[in-house]
Amino acid sequence: MRIVEFFPSAFWGGTEQFVYDLSRQLLENGHDVMLAAHRSKVVADKVSNLRDKQGVAPTLYNFGKSFNPVTLIKFVRRMVAFRPDVVHTHSYTDAHTALMARSICRMCGVDYRVIMTRHLVTPHKRGFKYRYIYRNINRLVFVSDLCRRAFLDGMEQEGVRQKCHVILNSRPTVAVSSRSDIRKEYGIKEDMPMILFSGRLVMEKGIVTILDAAEHIADQRFILLFVGPVHAQVQPYIDRALANPKLADKIITTGFRSDIWSITQAADICVQPSIIAEAGSLSVLEAMQAGKPVIATNNGSQGEYVDNGVNGILISPEDVDALSTHLDILLNNKELRMKIGAAAKEKFDTILSWKNFVSHYEELYTTVVAEGRELK
Repeated sequence: MRIVEFFPSAFWGGTEQFVYDLSRQLLENGHDVMLAAHRSKVVADKVSNLRDKQGVAPTLYNFGKSFNPVTLIKFVRRMVAFRPDVVHTHSYTDAHTALMARSICRMCGVDYRVIMTRHLVTPHKRGFKYRYIYRNINRLVFVSDLCRRAFLDGMEQEGVRQKCHVILNSRPTVAVSSRSDIRKEYGIKEDMPMILFSGRLVMEKGIVTILDAAEHIADQRFILLFVGPVHAQVQPYIDRALANPKLADKIITTGFRSDIWSITQAADICVQPSIIAEAGSLSVLEAMQAGKPVIATNNGSQGEYVDNGVNGILISPEDVDALSTHLDILLNNKELRMKIGAAAKEKFDTILSWKNFVSHYEELYTTVVAEGRELK
């Protein structure tokens, strides 16, 4: 199959990683993939190591920052040359470009199907442009049912609901690596329980809740590890916690790390108490994939991954008492940690696995292409 995969921005974030990982797997599975990106050095650098089974790098098409007639014509020429079966987008702007280009491509004897994956918990947008997208796009995919429901709330346009699918996020399979690297680096003893938060240290991720809960259980034996860039708004709260003699030697901030898989393996408990509604938390998935018990909030899509009390624990946002209580229980019960972690890994491996995730997208591509052929 010939597939165009769009990077939605010139920056590198969770959605860009999603596109990269999916593209890499599609290439390994034998598909012909072209990458489309807004002109971006970081994207070009990141994808430079991608290769298909024959060792050939996919074409990267940089098409500028915004939609305009020149960009559209250039994109049409690319599509006529590549002759894709599917164009997979992740933003309204790129979906609009792909659909407008398709109208022109059809006059040149080239047709393709367009899908858009939504990664945000947001309502649908209104206006002529968006009605055009909803009418002409072949599928709308959401990374969680929460995203789908938020998008469809109040949707009146005919035929849109039938185009909607949910494909839950996943993470690629990672080779087993040593769990001792991060512990050696920071002098953390192997028998010291380690609590991990990974992600951006911003207010909406519930960092203050974590710090307050740590203060409640300060007499316990643990290390609290924050992995990710620290936002200026959060730094005063970390400084305040470090000024507490009971916590000063229990809290470590590492900044951004690329070896998060190794770090997650070294952890004993993962926490993700987001205040905002998460569309599809990759950090929760990483914890489950590594077989770690995770404590997360119940206000987003986390409940679509975590079965409360079975393969993880769900609490209300900003509930310091609940977080500290469950941390206290898990810190003092290694057997329970292992049991919940094993159940988390089993669910990931059987339902949320990367293999299943990619298969769902391949099946979707195949379905929409077959529908297109039936219409001809």
